[in-house]
Amino acid sequence: MRRLILALLLVGAGASATRAHHSTSMFDMAHPLTLTGTVAVFDWANPHSYIRIDVKDDAGTLERWDVETHAISLLSRKGWTRRSFAPGDVITVTGGQLRDGKKTIRLLRGTKAADGWKFYGDDFSTEKPAKPGA
Repeated sequence: MRRLILALLLVGAGASATRAHHSTSMFDMAHPLTLTGTVAVFDWANPHSYIRIDVKDDAGTLERWDVETHAISLLSRKGWTRRSFAPGDVITVTGGQLRDGKKTIRLLRGTKAADGWKFYGDDFSTEKPAKPGA
């Protein structure tokens, strides 16, 4: 019985550590930011994939923003593939910016201009995930 209790405690501790790693606390998710830009790079990688976009600021200068998403396994379930974004694609994304002011947001949702594909990224948000092909 003691071994069973110890095993359950260890599993619970592991689940808490995993959840903590995937926390969005470093992002200001309460005040989402919307950006429209051109994809420069799509990093299809673990533990987090990134879409790197070039966005024009108010003065017309290009700024590179990183859009953090999930791991490949979670994105695949949402209909994403390694070819979901290519350099030159224009996308609009909404997400919480890093609290330290760096040009990185945690993706909540987005739209690809060319085909209108609506994509979702953050399971911790209240957004409903897209169904593949929707």
